[in-house]
Amino acid sequence: MIPVNIMTPPRSEALTSSISISNVRTTIVRALSSFIAPSLSALLLSAFFIAMIGITGNLYAQDDDAPLSTEPVPVEGELIESPLEPELSTPPPVKTPAPLENGIDNLPDSSKTAAIKLYNEGVTSYNDGDYLTAISKFEELLNLDTTANKNRIKTLLARTYTRYAYSLEEDTGDLTQAERYYQQAIETFKQTPVPYDQATKELYSFAHNRLGVMIYSTRYNITDNSTLPALREAFRNFNSAININKANSSAHNNKGIAYSVQGDSRPAIKSFTKAIEFNENNAVAYLNRGTDNFFINDYTAALSDFKEVLRYQVISDMITNQTEAAEALSYAEKMLGFTYLALANSHYHDGLYESAIENYILAMQSADTVEGGNSELASLKSNIHLYLGTTYAKKGDLNNAKTQLNAAIALNPNFASAYNNYGIIFYDEGNYEQAITYYTMAIEKNPRLGEAYLNRGNAYNQLGRIDEARSDYEQASQLGINIFAPVRSTAYNKKRRSKLRNTYVANTPRSQTYSTHRRFFSL
Repeated sequence: MIPVNIMTPPRSEALTSSISISNVRTTIVRALSSFIAPSLSALLLSAFFIAMIGITGNLYAQDDDAPLSTEPVPVEGELIESPLEPELSTPPPVKTPAPLENGIDNLPDSSKTAAIKLYNEGVTSYNDGDYLTAISKFEELLNLDTTANKNRIKTLLARTYTRYAYSLEEDTGDLTQAERYYQQAIETFKQTPVPYDQATKELYSFAHNRLGVMIYSTRYNITDNSTLPALREAFRNFNSAININKANSSAHNNKGIAYSVQGDSRPAIKSFTKAIEFNENNAVAYLNRGTDNFFINDYTAALSDFKEVLRYQVISDMITNQTEAAEALSYAEKMLGFTYLALANSHYHDGLYESAIENYILAMQSADTVEGGNSELASLKSNIHLYLGTTYAKKGDLNNAKTQLNAAIALNPNFASAYNNYGIIFYDEGNYEQAITYYTMAIEKNPRLGEAYLNRGNAYNQLGRIDEARSDYEQASQLGINIFAPVRSTAYNKKRRSKLRNTYVANTPRSQTYSTHRRFFSL
């Protein structure tokens, strides 16, 4: 019996990384504030990622932290930054200056007056958004001997450092200075006593979280192994943020990104899930988790995450820049389309043809409905028509199979696989001459398509044209098609004729990849 080599949706290859991810894991998912555009690379079939090496020395290591891997992952595109979550967009303002007490009485009257004046001016400047002036007032105030008030002043100063650092990156884009002030904020917070009040805890946690993003964005290069210490430092800051404030949804999300870019999808998913537990409206975490679920071939979970983002349009509620919000939503819709395609391929391989057809159709619709066009998915439309045609043929629905294969050929007149599969339909209808015509066209389009030689040999064999059949079988074998028994005689071929089977060419990967995965920081 001639074996059947059916090229169908790709077999399961767990993609452990862009996230994400594709030559992939790229800018993944956060509530954005600045974009770093990804570059597109090869469409189907990117594989990646690596053995894990433990991180040691985490500042606030947690028992369940999985180690980061130490090998760089080939990723295209860059990280996207995002604005603060609404509740952390500004430090809690001090609305009414409280009087300085418990120690200020020890000062001479002139110093006492100066201290109160500096304090009030600092608070006023802080509430007016003049953070640099507030910093100078609070720093000067610390130089006075107000011992009993120093912790309170240091707390205000640390808050002001934090808010000024954020204003630097938001208003001027000076990330170097912003990083310096976040570090100053953290050092100053460390000098204040615990337990912290809630506002201080949130801002202290925020400073660590944002410092981690600064370090990642300015010093880590996913393709450069020498920058891995920066990734570890960023990771430690995300852990520190969580240690200070367990409910910091953004820090959990960003910690997930640190895992994700190293191909550690499962701990990344765990972190994204934590982010969602603490803020069910953190659409960025849904988007990032969906990407990593895609990477581990959990397409059903990925679909759920991407639908969650699109259903509530929650990213637009978190991003003031509507252009960036639209970019994030577009990414979610594109990934939704690729996930439909991946799920369809998986169901095709499992023989679930009805479900495969349903998801291929949804993937096709996605290619046309994304604003501006889902260009990467649209470029696969001829393939999707081929997949649909092949799946219909597997079900015995030859009319729909022809319709889809005609559409594939209309989009790509040189699509050898479509001609080959069309030939099988004629073969199954008993029209061997027409089948030979289509197999021959497939060979003309791609002389190295071994399946077409095998199938044409089968058609020749049915017509009793044994020499031509033998020639095609031998050619198919030379091209790597596994034909168990050589064709040696007319008697042999007549004996085998009723058992010959044809080979579809679907080229459908078992696990789908996508070349422009993004990760988004939640800040």
